[in-house]
Amino acid sequence: MAESWNKTPDLRKRSKAKDADLCSERMGLFQNSNANNKTAPIGNCHSCVLASVRVRENSKQVVYLLSDDHRTFLFRYIDDSVEAKDSSHSWKHLMPSYNVLYRQVNILANMARHQTSTAPSMISLLTAFSTVLGCGVIPAGQVSTRTFTVTGLTTLPVAMVYTMKPENSARIPGIATSEAQAKGFVERLVMQTVLDVLENQGRSALLPDALISTILGQLTINVTYQPMQCQIIIDSPMAAMPEVDPAMPQNCIIVDNTVTGICNVKMKQRMCTNNNKVEAIPASHTSVSGTLTTTNMIMANWSRSMWQNVLNRAVRMLASGSFGSHLFSATVTVGGN
Repeated sequence: MAESWNKTPDLRKRSKAKDADLCSERMGLFQNSNANNKTAPIGNCHSCVLASVRVRENSKQVVYLLSDDHRTFLFRYIDDSVEAKDSSHSWKHLMPSYNVLYRQVNILANMARHQTSTAPSMISLLTAFSTVLGCGVIPAGQVSTRTFTVTGLTTLPVAMVYTMKPENSARIPGIATSEAQAKGFVERLVMQTVLDVLENQGRSALLPDALISTILGQLTINVTYQPMQCQIIIDSPMAAMPEVDPAMPQNCIIVDNTVTGICNVKMKQRMCTNNNKVEAIPASHTSVSGTLTTTNMIMANWSRSMWQNVLNRAVRMLASGSFGSHLFSATVTVGGN
């Protein structure tokens, strides 16, 4: 991880603590820290560490602790000791076996350069959590669930519909051959895109890959989609329709591997033209919903707008890819406050 060393800011200007040795007081918060990140507050701390990032470096467990201003410097806790470096680059022991590292990390500056006016802070998103009650211990394993719905698809790739007839699958390469296969395609597409967005944001902030992997591993994405079954496939809007049972599945119009609509002609040899029963794909097959559930204590505190930003980026990513023609008018809505 890249770093730069700068003069340590005076914390006392931003803290209500009156202890003359504020550094020792802050460091003492982690005197009883262990692998489970349990802490025992020491002293009368009023302004405390607000973020924790746990990684492994050279077989040692390293915890970077972001200070109360969310941007300035980090403590670094390595296994059973905390090392420190002051502005003159000399090692300084502030307490026996426990030192404090005032450290500026380039990821903070780089993170700011990668943000836009609407993008949430990467520190808020990926590496920060609020202690809320001063030095109170943050309970691990917080769970948060958000719902989302994608609407506005006007056409569908053939992989999102299915047919049970071998002759149809032979005519239309790529069409799903079962409902489960079509659902699986949508699930994988949505899940991978959301994870790609989060991974890209983490890398833009120069977070270690190991940390990004850990955070994403604590996110569960469930996707719900109802695929349309195509009983009869029409590969031209001017094709003649055989007689079909009105109770049968949809008669799909598929042009260039794209499902563009359905035809409701039920009489033998009637033509399915733009003026004769050509209809849009039913709305039940043009929306995707799901949930985002995280056990990560950081993401558990994300606001609706933060998740909205992530999902908006996911839709834009899909729209710029191979399925973009189906998503140019798609919108996503995240539930909750």
